[in-house]
Amino acid sequence: MKTRFLPALLLLTASCSIFHRNKPTPVVETVRTESSPAPPTAARDLADVMSTELRLTPDQTARVRSVLNGTLKESNTAKEKLPAQSPQLMAELKRINISSQKELRTVIGPEKFKLLQTRGVQQKIAANMQQKQ
Repeated sequence: MKTRFLPALLLLTASCSIFHRNKPTPVVETVRTESSPAPPTAARDLADVMSTELRLTPDQTARVRSVLNGTLKESNTAKEKLPAQSPQLMAELKRINISSQKELRTVIGPEKFKLLQTRGVQQKIAANMQQKQ
């Protein structure tokens, strides 16, 4: 009787995690495309990063967050309604971005908006956003 249980016991212990602790855990990454909806936290995170980089006041940060939340909702709605990579979607996203930029310019002022558009600040913001994901 012991010989029948030995192969089963060996099979169970061989697959047990106690014996395989050094195996690396598989990494699962979410792949986002341009047409996939942005996560709900994206507007908040971007507003926080912009606040730090541009030294915004708390009032400006709250208003920027509001603008970005609206932009996020509009763009996600467009992505749901229009086919991915379609000219209609691209045109709608461009319209949303232009409108958002006008609102941001009003909220943060022309000087800080020019600073926001500089390559160095955009790279810092992009790097900070990558860390938050």
